[in-house]
Amino acid sequence: MESSSPTPSGPSTESDARTMSDNPSSPRLHRTVSLDDSSDIALVIGEECSDEPVRVEVLKGALRLSSSVWKTMFEPGRWVESSKAEVAFPDDDPEAMLMILRIVHLRFRELPEGKLSLAKLLSLAVVCDKYATVGIVRPWLHVWVDIPKKVTSEPDWLFVAWVFGYTRIFQDVANKLVTYLDTDSDTYNSLMLDPKPPGIVENILQARIQVIQRILDICYTTLDKSAGARHKCCQHSSPLCSAAIVGAVVQGYYNFGLLPHRLNANTTTMSIYDLTAKLKNFDLLTHKELEYGGYLSHLQCPASYINILYTAQEIGKKAPKVVEDKHLRHMEAQTKA
Repeated sequence: MESSSPTPSGPSTESDARTMSDNPSSPRLHRTVSLDDSSDIALVIGEECSDEPVRVEVLKGALRLSSSVWKTMFEPGRWVESSKAEVAFPDDDPEAMLMILRIVHLRFRELPEGKLSLAKLLSLAVVCDKYATVGIVRPWLHVWVDIPKKVTSEPDWLFVAWVFGYTRIFQDVANKLVTYLDTDSDTYNSLMLDPKPPGIVENILQARIQVIQRILDICYTTLDKSAGARHKCCQHSSPLCSAAIVGAVVQGYYNFGLLPHRLNANTTTMSIYDLTAKLKNFDLLTHKELEYGGYLSHLQCPASYINILYTAQEIGKKAPKVVEDKHLRHMEAQTKA
């Protein structure tokens, strides 16, 4: 017995049953869960994606009432699944599917009572999106979903938020990824894995590239102008002062990895945040020159270059919009599912 708590149809039962997979030579032992004494079909879930597939005995009528997808799938005479005694769901997460099926069969006392991990929420979101069951799980989301108290850059939240209609989380995560995404990181690898909402990954990557390229263009253009033979960095036209500024810029670029090879936004792994942080910490030397019995001040000579660096930092704070209206409309509709 899986649960001794009384439910409308009595407690569900579990047993081990030897069933054949698609390959008759490879029988697998499935845990069987019966959600109703009058079950008329069995769902074999997770044979291709889980080490612990499960066979769930359910009512076709309950499935048809709970999901438009299942209504079509199990409508008598429409699809072959409607006439089978056992139907395979090989690539669906068994735990997530079982949660939904328990709701469908009113097995509320057998549902998780605490917060779910992000990995489990993602699995649940995938199944809900695939079978149009967001509406029936929504009453439990406030129990299962632990809303981040701080803005997170965890990519899996994108799909969870998109499916369950958490617009603020979706926007916060997408915008933070634009700024903090390093393409040589676990976060980037996670971002590139399915599932993800349509278009959002491309928007994030493109926005990141656009901002980084604009910053790099400013940095290298300014360096070229500063080092040019006709350009005078010093407001007093002092060659020593100009040399000190250009030398400090070149040395700084070397230290920050911007030289000797000029970076390109399409190939650099650095995040916008890391790039602007380097520029923020840029230290430009100033020159002192003895003239007329006192020192001639050159403190303002690097001002133009400092202003350009400040401009580059401001560009990093103003990334292009990555969340489209279609995303917002979808999430609004999901809240009403």
